[in-house]
Amino acid sequence: MNARQFLERILPSTGVIFTATPVTHGWNNMSHPSIDAAVARINDLTFRQEAAYFAVATYAKDKYWDEHFKNPDGTFGKWRTRTQSNAQSVKSFFLDLDVDAADPLKFASKEQAIAELRTFVLQIGLPQPMIIDSGGGIHAYWPLAREVPTADWRPVADQFKNICVHEKFRVDRSVPADQARVLRAFGSFNVRRGAAVKMLADAPAIAFEDFARCVSQYGAQHSISAPARAPLAGSAASGVWDDADNLGATNDPLHFDRIVFHCAQLQAQVAARGRDVGEQLWRAALGIVKFCEPAEPAWRAVSDGHPEFSVQATLHKLDNWRAGPTACTHFHQHNPSQCEACPHWQKITSPAQLGRIVVEAPAPVVTVVPAAGVAPVQIKLPNPPKGYTRSPSGAVVFETENQDGTPVFVEVSPYDLYPLSIGRQNGLDNEVDEASRWRAHLPLEPGKPATACDFSVPSGLFADSRALAKLLFSQGIILVDDQPKLTQRYMGAYLQKLASEQGRERIYERLGWHDDRDAFVLGTRAVHADGTVTQHNVSANVEQVTKGGMTQSGTLDGWKRAMQFYARPGYEAHRFFIYCALGAPLLHMSGHKGIMISAVGESGRGKTTCLKACSSIWGTPDALVMNGNANGSTVNGLRRQLGITHSLPFLWDDITERNPKEVGEFLLEVPQGTGKQRLKQDGTLSKIRDHWETIVLASSNVDEISRQTAEGKDSDAHLKRHLGIEFTLPDTSAQAKTDADNFLRALAEHHGHVGAALMSYVCKHYAVVMVEYTAFLKKVDRDLAAPDASAERFWAAAVAAACLGAAIAERLGLLPFSPRADYQWMTAQITAQRAAVKSARLTPVEHLVEFLNANLRGTIAVSSPHASNLANVVVTPYDKLIIHRDLDAKVIYVAARAADEYFAVRNLSARTLKSKLKAAGIVLQGDRFCLGAGTVHAVGQSQCWKIDATKLDGLATPQVPPAVAQGASNVVPITGGKAA
Repeated sequence: MNARQFLERILPSTGVIFTATPVTHGWNNMSHPSIDAAVARINDLTFRQEAAYFAVATYAKDKYWDEHFKNPDGTFGKWRTRTQSNAQSVKSFFLDLDVDAADPLKFASKEQAIAELRTFVLQIGLPQPMIIDSGGGIHAYWPLAREVPTADWRPVADQFKNICVHEKFRVDRSVPADQARVLRAFGSFNVRRGAAVKMLADAPAIAFEDFARCVSQYGAQHSISAPARAPLAGSAASGVWDDADNLGATNDPLHFDRIVFHCAQLQAQVAARGRDVGEQLWRAALGIVKFCEPAEPAWRAVSDGHPEFSVQATLHKLDNWRAGPTACTHFHQHNPSQCEACPHWQKITSPAQLGRIVVEAPAPVVTVVPAAGVAPVQIKLPNPPKGYTRSPSGAVVFETENQDGTPVFVEVSPYDLYPLSIGRQNGLDNEVDEASRWRAHLPLEPGKPATACDFSVPSGLFADSRALAKLLFSQGIILVDDQPKLTQRYMGAYLQKLASEQGRERIYERLGWHDDRDAFVLGTRAVHADGTVTQHNVSANVEQVTKGGMTQSGTLDGWKRAMQFYARPGYEAHRFFIYCALGAPLLHMSGHKGIMISAVGESGRGKTTCLKACSSIWGTPDALVMNGNANGSTVNGLRRQLGITHSLPFLWDDITERNPKEVGEFLLEVPQGTGKQRLKQDGTLSKIRDHWETIVLASSNVDEISRQTAEGKDSDAHLKRHLGIEFTLPDTSAQAKTDADNFLRALAEHHGHVGAALMSYVCKHYAVVMVEYTAFLKKVDRDLAAPDASAERFWAAAVAAACLGAAIAERLGLLPFSPRADYQWMTAQITAQRAAVKSARLTPVEHLVEFLNANLRGTIAVSSPHASNLANVVVTPYDKLIIHRDLDAKVIYVAARAADEYFAVRNLSARTLKSKLKAAGIVLQGDRFCLGAGTVHAVGQSQCWKIDATKLDGLATPQVPPAVAQGASNVVPITGGKAA
């Protein structure tokens, strides 16, 4: 791999590229329009034996004018280039592992760094990275499959950085989440170390979503969340401002005298008035002074004793300070002894926290959307409960006083936090489940206002401070010391006030049809009979089952362009599944509650991709897709998921390894539309059951007909409630694989539009749609001309629903292909299913023969006696005697009770079977017989079936064990067999 190929892997394809080389007072940055130009600059720097670096991001502009920068002469404005705010896109995640045997915070060798890197990566579940030897250390890159806006990349990078910190992995902590970072360029030369920058290991690209999911899951499992970049944290790089423009946010006004009273570092500087204080410590003190009021006495107190003191120079430093207050770690870096003796060391992040002056912020005002398409309105929420104050900077404090009566403000939460609403979900038996929606303003990006982040809290968590704290941490609300308990009290008190002043809102507990078909719920949207769409809240269960994916993204036209992928010959099965996903909410019009349709075929036939396409009708491609393997969900879990999706298609992916018995039970339960009854906490039966009315679309590598018949039971009822569709791919070339990948990427970008448009029409014209469905169902029944239409009612109902759903979608312009051309294909699938079920069904004679062959060990076969009065025993029983075969008389006697038990286990009626066999002349008159007659096994008579063996066409010929050779003695030992 050369330098050009490396940059193509690491850099986004859009935006301005920067290379850089260090100079005395910072960096010499140069912009480039292309990778080729950047490589030329790197080669030129390397040729001139200068250090060559490249920026890991691309930028919106090659330069921009910063009108707020104050120059020493009092004027404002400066050209900026490679800054945090200018960074546009990133295409990798990265780490810098420094090597210095003398520094315990770094690695002793490159080998140690690589070994611990691989261990760390395995621990958190990431793939192995690309590894670059920078000459002096190790760089690790995870190239991404696509470029990512910095706004999306930064939160994941922050969480990744925090995992490194939590696991004490010795990386340069200023690197992982720095979007304006430069790293030494691959293919250049480390002049200081005298070593080439070379690649030690390559790595394939990883999807951004996969990297983010892995980091998020590991963080959640270990209670690690992305560090909220609060103003007190200082800059990302060093804890103080630098020229990289890592902009911080403003704080509450600080009381300088309070800070000096508690902070030994500032006490020393004030005592000396800045005399004999180094440049770094002086600038660190200005980083605190910047946020104090009044300002002038403060900056003079730490500056005017220095022999080179200049008012103009001091004010210039203050005017251009853009980070938050200086962090304790920065003071500690330059004067550790003072910090380590401080009682506040490692309990606060900055001396600024010692001098807060709390100014109350106005009551929160939230913007809500009362209905889709309606202009948002603003609602003023109640002020916090008495004693609590929301400061303008966002922190929540509680006012108390110390022993001297001096007012003391205790920080409850470092972030602005308030409730939006209280939702109340009532079940069918009036069991109540409440949850509240909260908003926290988190500083997610330097230099930008805090971002409003909404989340839900089940009311039960307010009784458990640890559980509540865990949830808050997972939302990025990082609390220390006593803040979790203080926040619990604050949130509870605020909810009491909100409930008394604004009441509670309704929470929908499932998706699909509600309110006697007057509303259809799609995530946080509800479509109503008048055609309107309103916004609302859904239960945590809905969010969990749909993975929060009932959303819209991109455009309808973008989705239709993507779906052209199926508008080709050979994709009829895939299109049929799309039609079924559209028609699932209409199945109830047939009076039926459910049917399962399986996509059957070898791996790589597009079954899972098709299910994701079905899901994209209603939300994200993964929203409604459920894991079908044995480890995916229990049967009870499936019922719960099915009840939550309710009227939307239930997409059950890859049930190949699922226990056939479980699948069989599920096949019978789906058409019932009702799950099992559950117990309440007090042990009484709950009135709540999971209900559904939908089409289950599954995928499997094996035919369900074969699996169910192989169970040895009567599977007729199962198969009549199931429709198997064979999936094939007309094109299996490498290009087809690429097209399929592009198809999935397009669905990830464009989804969630079709379902809302479809159901808006259906809800508004429900009566008309009902009439249309009846007409479609009659047409399907007429065209099928089934000899037993009642037996095929589920198949016909599903096809009619699919046809109508697709017809409405075509009418509304939601489909890029016409379903009318596929109608004959759809009805042909039912004809094929009819033939398959018929061929799989056993006749009464075949059931009887299976019973005889399954019980050979309990069979005695005899012929006429010769030298004695005892019959010749040709086959000896080795188990409980239940069958007697007379080879000469061509008659078989079967114990009636054994037959009853055998067929009952297989869900067959022995009485009905015997009646049919009698009608065929196979079972004869006479129902009592001694099964051991004429042998030493004779005991007494019992109820039996008498069977004419000649009518079995040789299928019931006894199988003689190999031990009985032809011509051998017919004498049977008395010890053989067991009596009946």
